[in-house]
Amino acid sequence: AYSQQNLLRGYIIKNTGDTLKGMVDYTNWSDNPREIFFSRTDGQVKKFPIAEVRAVSIFRKGDYERAIVAISTRPIDTIALRNFVQGNQQTDTFFLKRIVTGSSSLFALHDFKDHFFLRTDAGRITELVYEIESDEYNTRFF
Repeated sequence: AYSQQNLLRGYIIKNTGDTLKGMVDYTNWSDNPREIFFSRTDGQVKKFPIAEVRAVSIFRKGDYERAIVAISTRPIDTIALRNFVQGNQQTDTFFLKRIVTGSSSLFALHDFKDHFFLRTDAGRITELVYEIESDEYNTRFF
């Protein structure tokens, strides 16, 4: 099945540094995209695998940067936390939404919870961890 495209004005930056301006298919990316659908003015849509795209900018939606990061899979819902089996991180390639850019840059990602990431200077992007812990009886959470 194919969903309807939501082509919005924007551009992609390829790994080669080339910037392609046109229309980007944006569906709020609640699931991390594995490919970016892009169209120039001719209306023909081309697929770019995420491995070929360094960054994406979508007018009035935000700027996204591709990064390989480890994210916490630990739930924040207390019911789910009671049944959670350890195995706390997942490493994958994500498009992180750039919130602040500067000597310290802040990024965001949402899957089943909000994740925030920090990059200082030209260093690695690391997750700012937010976790809920329970006491030994799973009756109180901190």
